[in-house]
Amino acid sequence: MEQIKAPGILAGNIGEPITLEKVEPLVGFSSAYAAEGDMCQLWTKHGFTSDQDIFHQIARSFISTLEHYTQREGKFVKLSNCEMLLFIIHGDLSAEIWNDKAAVASRIIMKKQIQPGMIVFEKEVADILDVHFPLVEFKQDDKVICLFREGWRFGLYFDLNRDDDFSVDDMNKNLGVLHRAVKYKNIYDSMFDYETLSFLVARGWFPFAELINDGFDILQYQEKNDEVFNKSAAHLISLFDRDRVNAIRSRWNSRVYLNEKMPILDAAFSSYYDGNYIAAIKIILTEIEGVLQSFYIKANLKKGSSSALTDFAKDTAIRKLQSKIRCSFPKSF
Repeated sequence: MEQIKAPGILAGNIGEPITLEKVEPLVGFSSAYAAEGDMCQLWTKHGFTSDQDIFHQIARSFISTLEHYTQREGKFVKLSNCEMLLFIIHGDLSAEIWNDKAAVASRIIMKKQIQPGMIVFEKEVADILDVHFPLVEFKQDDKVICLFREGWRFGLYFDLNRDDDFSVDDMNKNLGVLHRAVKYKNIYDSMFDYETLSFLVARGWFPFAELINDGFDILQYQEKNDEVFNKSAAHLISLFDRDRVNAIRSRWNSRVYLNEKMPILDAAFSSYYDGNYIAAIKIILTEIEGVLQSFYIKANLKKGSSSALTDFAKDTAIRKLQSKIRCSFPKSF
């Protein structure tokens, strides 16, 4: 069987970066007003989204500085309309501007099995782990600023690395956090809005992974009255036809720890098809607790209480997902 190649081997950068011979060393972005002679607090490593007021000041300052650098070296380029703008300052103060030219990759959590070369639709993505540049070379003394667009929102990350300890892995994870915050803002708004979340949970709904990018918006923007909401919920339930539910079953069946429980879980699927949702939920919850118990015993050499299993699941998810703010396992869940 042919070995799957590493990211970046099957594709290349779209083009070459704009190179600059020498730029002034950047030390940070000011976080507040400071008069001449006053102490000034600087941000040297941070991330912002376009929903934050300070983002726009920083982005304008950043673009203006870059365009000044390029014009000074006789390279006239408009940078304000880039989708992905990556600026790297090297230790010798030479620099590169990757204006929509660098290959960009993401590590994502899928809702379904995927084979090499298959097209991935947005509705099949459950979460984003990181965003990275597989074919751009970074060095330990680099300084980096990245400005990107996602739909009608933007994100900006910078690490001006004053200690010559630039971490590519740290940048990738932070870009993933920003990308999620920008892309899934509507979902996060619901999860962190007590009134909206309480209304949904009281009626048995939540932004479950299966609904992300594929149905949650049907509930999210409805008026908070039962008549309107119930019609929307009924429509969403109708979207879970036999084909969609069978796709969920296939995904579960591919998991070793669920495969052995499929004969019992199939009873839950049958109950669902028959409209007996309470029986389906009861069977599934019992089996989920059994799976959690197996993993808990393996890790702790003893059985765990219900609360211990809940904490174990939460801690395991946070370790795997590298963050407490995730679509696929939000804290409010």
